[in-house]
Amino acid sequence: MYESVYGEDVTINYIVIADPPIIGVYWERVQNGIKTIINRDSVGYRGLSSTDPSLTIIYNTKTHIGTYRCFATNVVGASVSGSTTLHVIGDKPTVTTTSSILNANFGDSVTIECIVHAIPTPRNIYWKKRINNHTPTMSINKECPGISGSSIETPSLTINYATPVNERYYSCFVENAAGVTESKPVNLIVLAYVPEVSVLLQPVIISTGLDVTLKCSIRAVPPAIEVYWQRNSNDHQTIIKSSSLNINGSTVGHPSLTIRKASVSMSGEYTCITRNPVGTGRSLPTILKVEQVRNTRSSPGSQSSNQYPIIDVAKDHYKVVYGSAVTLVTSIRSNEKYPARKVFWQLYNNGVVMTINSETKGVYGNSIDNSSLTIQKKQYASVYGEDITLNCNVKADPAITDVYWERVQNETSMIINQGSVGVQGITPQNPSLIIISITDIHIGKYRCFASNAVGTSGSESMSLDVIGELLQMTALYSCVAENIVGITGSKPVILIVRAAIPEVIVPQTPLTVEVGVDVTLNCDVKSIPSATEVYWERKINNSTTIINRNSLQVEGSTVSNPSLTIQSASVSMSGKYTCIANNPVGTDYGVETVLNGKFIFCN
Repeated sequence: MYESVYGEDVTINYIVIADPPIIGVYWERVQNGIKTIINRDSVGYRGLSSTDPSLTIIYNTKTHIGTYRCFATNVVGASVSGSTTLHVIGDKPTVTTTSSILNANFGDSVTIECIVHAIPTPRNIYWKKRINNHTPTMSINKECPGISGSSIETPSLTINYATPVNERYYSCFVENAAGVTESKPVNLIVLAYVPEVSVLLQPVIISTGLDVTLKCSIRAVPPAIEVYWQRNSNDHQTIIKSSSLNINGSTVGHPSLTIRKASVSMSGEYTCITRNPVGTGRSLPTILKVEQVRNTRSSPGSQSSNQYPIIDVAKDHYKVVYGSAVTLVTSIRSNEKYPARKVFWQLYNNGVVMTINSETKGVYGNSIDNSSLTIQKKQYASVYGEDITLNCNVKADPAITDVYWERVQNETSMIINQGSVGVQGITPQNPSLIIISITDIHIGKYRCFASNAVGTSGSESMSLDVIGELLQMTALYSCVAENIVGITGSKPVILIVRAAIPEVIVPQTPLTVEVGVDVTLNCDVKSIPSATEVYWERKINNSTTIINRNSLQVEGSTVSNPSLTIQSASVSMSGKYTCIANNPVGTDYGVETVLNGKFIFCN
């Protein structure tokens, strides 16, 4: 039996001993039952002579596979050799790619993989690209500028700086002695878009002399390279950059604009503008109004001051426990000629000003007849921390049986269903997604999916942006009343929210107990607001076990009884124990308690 690599020469040897000498030689090949005679006149062969009866096949291919016999003749007669088989190893290359779609960010280096298996070895590798199946192809090789690879040594194609111009269907071609193979096309998508710029659209009203921050959120691929603001006041436009006086922010890292000690002249419409290599994005304008707010303690003899509403503040300082309700009490006095026509409050927190009115979630009161403000939660009019509903309306026949949502953030997909934490809705009766207390982790693109007996359908994508950040625990409130004469504001009311992470107190004394005896690990939790969860961790031999009230053979480990009682302790329960408590502000860990269980032997 002979084996030869596709494309190589191979010789099937045959030795003839004859007297008188041979005068003729030919060969017979049988392939799939078909006989072929090979003689000296056949093309692609050598030998087959009286002096060299062996058969040499030049550049063998799959057509040469078969069973061979040699026939030799002399004046006496003819003789035939035994049979031998020829196998040809190899074929056209096998060429594969890792995916049919490849995403790349603008400006990044991107490699389109080409995996080659070939016997015989490749003699040429190149790429072709086309816009779609109906357009001509364009060849790419290692000589083309801006690329690397596309060679026998490195078949994969690397585009050094991806731009939308590179968006094409790419195919890898590999050639060897057996032929040329084309890979399946890879659709290269370059992610690039003009920056999306968002601001809080509610007007900001601030007293002179205070700092104020206009929030700006940016989503840009490729990343932004410049951020600035534009102020439009009385048809006059002013460009505000990070280098402008009395300004903080307005940078790529911190696009929000902070104005130090705002003055009346800084009032106007503000637009956040961002540029990346693709283009320039602009937010909708947000209005800043800086006013010399008239204080209710103005001279009582002034005629003009009597025309403005007068706001009386019962207390200028409040302390409240995190999560509880609080009422900031005010009253408004205004004359019959110029009655108050509008009342609202302003929350000033960490440079961010928010207007609170009767439509604000978690707020009661705040009207002409009742200017008191009742707060039920720490988050007020800030987008950050509020609940939000992403609506999904489904019409289906037959009726839907299942609903879920998909969120895509940083090219990572996450499935959200009815069992997910921090959400509501997502049922056939109410397919909309309700996110409880949104934060930055909820930013992304959302799609609603519904299934019935026929199949599954998905909605169009919708974006969710979160603007703002977690507010501080202390803030200033002012009640503002407006009549036809103008606006007046109360003196600031300070609200301090008492809140901290829990304090977990655990004795540091190691415990050694007899096997089979109950043992209690003491833990005391002090927390404002109240703890919402208590559990324990046991560490032994680099292994950590969570112990809560549902664990076997334990009592306690609850908010009302944080200490841990282990019933009928065993040696396996030895280890380092930590008491852990959570509240809405955060988590605290107690010091470790070492527990040793040992056998007591009696003589």
